[in-house]
Amino acid sequence: MSEAQLAGGIDAALVARARQGEMVAFEVLVVKYQRRVAATVRRLVHEDRITEELTQEVFLSVFVALPSFKPDGDFAA
Repeated sequence: MSEAQLAGGIDAALVARARQGEMVAFEVLVVKYQRRVAATVRRLVHEDRITEELTQEVFLSVFVALPSFKPDGDFAA
């Protein structure tokens, strides 16, 4: 099993647990991807305060969309 497949399997398990209401699982996903999301946002807006707010909005949107996430998809995408 490749490293990417292992990471995808871990993400899928975390998403499944978060969908069942386990907030710690979602927090782990946030911690895992927060820097990546913030870096992407920062490249677009170039302002720390706005970057922080938009990054929070991204994760809020992800949380709301968890019920429709297809487990066979790539969470990182």
